[in-house]
Amino acid sequence: MVGDKFDSLVAGFEKEDGNAFDLSILESLVSPPKGMSDEQVARNISLGLPTGIARLVSGMLGTEKLQLQLTEPDFGAVDRPLIFEFFRSALIADLQLPATPSAIDAAFQVFRTHRYLTEALIWKVRDLRKYSQISEIHFDQIMGAIADAFAELKGGSASERGEQKRKELQRLRNEGVLLRLKKPVASE
Repeated sequence: MVGDKFDSLVAGFEKEDGNAFDLSILESLVSPPKGMSDEQVARNISLGLPTGIARLVSGMLGTEKLQLQLTEPDFGAVDRPLIFEFFRSALIADLQLPATPSAIDAAFQVFRTHRYLTEALIWKVRDLRKYSQISEIHFDQIMGAIADAFAELKGGSASERGEQKRKELQRLRNEGVLLRLKKPVASE
């Protein structure tokens, strides 16, 4: 029964060229791992939603004109809801534009007092890294901002946040090594 509903839902998410969108996040939401609590499923859905929407918009509207609009200096001058900044920085990262590190770093600065958007952006960047959709150079440039944001979310004294940042930076470096080891070697 769930499979039939899922198949009909998937059919509605095809691009005009006939290629289906990556629905792996939707599949994991429909069939969460055994033992995952309802609260964790709800949290994963709420954090994955902005990332999924950004991916969808990027896939449908990722044009040169959009790239120019996203990186124009006066884009942020207009008073807009903070979710616009999330989508702007996520789209810049999805399109792998040279402005990715500065856009992500600026978004973390804007979201400093907004836990949900901070955590959603961390989720987005980790998703990009997991699927090799962000260059290692760009990731290295924003790794400190990610660790800072993560430490701020954890809270605590300044020394506790400093220790948390150090641990997160080490975890990100270790994760990078594992991801590089998992990449298939290009055949010559």
